[in-house]
Amino acid sequence: MPQNTRRIIGLDVDGVLLDFVGHTVQTMRARGFTMREPEEYKGWSLQSAMPPEQAVILPALWRAPGWCSWMPALPGAVAFVRDLRCWGEVVFVTSPMPDAPHWHHERTRALSGLFGAHAGEVIFTHRKDLVSCDVLIDDKIEHVNDWSMRHARRGAILFETPHNVLDRAGKVLHPLALAVSGYSAVLDEMERP
Repeated sequence: MPQNTRRIIGLDVDGVLLDFVGHTVQTMRARGFTMREPEEYKGWSLQSAMPPEQAVILPALWRAPGWCSWMPALPGAVAFVRDLRCWGEVVFVTSPMPDAPHWHHERTRALSGLFGAHAGEVIFTHRKDLVSCDVLIDDKIEHVNDWSMRHARRGAILFETPHNVLDRAGKVLHPLALAVSGYSAVLDEMERP
């Protein structure tokens, strides 16, 4: 059992814990659209990777009541959060969805149901570098680099996924930051002082 349980761990949600891309693909398929497999989308902009008649639907789909509530956890995410809590206090740091009146409530309720999060443990912001925590785990290289520059004591962890391959290409990771693949690699990193 880890000695230091007072560490504050900032944890991104979409792409790290919840399956935003897979949920989008399944919802579009349910509406009759032909979609590629979720792991075939290699960049953040799903809209740029699909035909215009599909792309135009996405913003309304993501902002629809209930959509955020039913986003499934990625395989292993629930156990990962449970294990991560052995190393410190987990704070869920998630980006808001502009013009989505139900997003905050649904996201908080989903995190509570899946991971036992309390409303005070959920932070909505596009500026993750402003969040004061001991480590930030995120799948967006800009968030990882910005946080690492502001918090010089330790770098953030870039959680590698199929969906951030194109966004990582040609970008330099902050020298203090670390890129890892998978939950077990993150937990291994938590063992570092």
